[in-house]
This record gives sequence, C-alpha cells and structure tokens, in this order.
Amino acid sequence: MRDYNARAVSVGIVMLVHTALNRAEQVARHWTAAGCPVVIHVDKSVPRATYRAFEKKVSDDPNILFSKRHKCEWGT
Repeated sequence: MRDYNARAVSVGIVMLVHTALNRAEQVARHWTAAGCPVVIHVDKSVPRATYRAFEKKVSDDPNILFSKRHKCEWGT
C-alpha cells in the first residue's frame, strides 16, 4: 500500500465550455481558490467576441489558462 501522506498531491481541472460562460467563470474561480489550476477549452462555435470578453473577465487569475480552440460535437 502506498503512503500518500509522504507525497504532495495536486489536482488540475480541464473545463470544456460552449455555453453559460458566466457559470464557467464561477466554477473556474472556485477551483483556483482551492489551489487547483484550470485550463478551459471554449468551443470554437462560441463567437470570437464572446470568447474574448470571457478571456478578459478571468485574466486577473493567473491559474486560469486557455487551450487552443476547436469545434466540438456535443452529442446528438
């Protein structure tokens, strides 16, 4: 059995976002306040101006980063 008390364990969060960007901001800030870095993928179908506004809104938190955008299928 491993002794996890002897090691530091960290958690990172990846978020896939295509709607409800205000809620995504709240969730991302919740995780970073707990010390978890967050990487957000915003679907490329989200208008660029909306994406830029979201990116600017969370830019004060250095633990929130963005991945390259891709268009994704979200089910059928």
